Amino acid sequence: MSQSDKRLKDLVMGKNFLYQSIVFALVFLLGAAPSAEGKIYTWKDENGRVHFTDDILKVPKKSRQKLPADKTKKRKIIPRISPSDSEIKKPVPRTAPAPAIDLPTPPPRIPETGKSASAEGAETIFVSLLGNRFAPVGLKVAAVYKKFIKLKKRPKMIVSKNPLYQGVEQKYGTLRLGDWGNPIFQFVLDVFANEEIELYVDVNQNGDMTDDGGPWLNEGSGRFATEIRIPVKTLRPDAGIPGDVAFWFFTNDGLWPQNRVTYYTRTQWLGKVRFGGGEYSAVIADRKDNKGNGVNDGNFTNDGIFLDLDGDGKWNRKTEYFPHRQPARINGRDYIFSVTW
Repeated sequence: MSQSDKRLKDLVMGKNFLYQSIVFALVFLLGAAPSAEGKIYTWKDENGRVHFTDDILKVPKKSRQKLPADKTKKRKIIPRISPSDSEIKKPVPRTAPAPAIDLPTPPPRIPETGKSASAEGAETIFVSLLGNRFAPVGLKVAAVYKKFIKLKKRPKMIVSKNPLYQGVEQKYGTLRLGDWGNPIFQFVLDVFANEEIELYVDVNQNGDMTDDGGPWLNEGSGRFATEIRIPVKTLRPDAGIPGDVAFWFFTNDGLWPQNRVTYYTRTQWLGKVRFGGGEYSAVIADRKDNKGNGVNDGNFTNDGIFLDLDGDGKWNRKTEYFPHRQPARINGRDYIFSVTW
């Protein structure tokens, strides 16, 4: 090799070394300087030429597969949905229907009354309000209204003493309550010019309208309504039961122009009755008589009885009510219920 050729070779080798040094310096600087995304990608093309980029999408697919894995890349965290987010509707889980099982039909618990039950051979169940320790309570079953009472301009019976009425007119009527010798309770409605009403009731039945704690004022939101309380010993002197029986007395815009009032009994009796090997919660309430007339007379011994046969804490008037002294078939046996004080 001539001296000129040797110089030329050294020059070329020196250029290559200088070029490689520059490339190495650039790689080192670019790798140290973070890009917008914090990563520099390098690859060689088919001619061995080195390329640099901070966008991985610019790296050819063949060369992209040879790049080392990015250990600094973090797993994307998906935030959990708050259960309180009302806008998110959770899918309703699907449940397969239960397989059909051929079970024996349970015996009917619906009592049969009337023709299906026979009084002959029926067992009579005597229920005493005092002996069975029935307690007076509020409404456990729906109340029944009394037939309307027609008001009169004059009292039906002699009143020995009247209060000094302040109204422009008085209207008279009577309540039939209890089941002893004198079931008549007289009352007077004192009507004011502004159509307000005050009520007087002869609770002690002595003909004196001034010694019974009146007058009773309007407690309702309509024309007139108030609660009258009469002692049990007044309704039935030999009952031996303390306390009062409450009656809700009222008239409204439909009844008042017709000179009518009505009432229903607010007090009912709750206790237990044993028969047929079981014990059942029972309610005795003022109801209708056997002919369907609204008695609501504060008697309680002619109204039948409610029995909670299924133990659900309720008394169904269609399947768990047994009229006064009518035969009823319960679980295949016939009974007659007789209520006494």
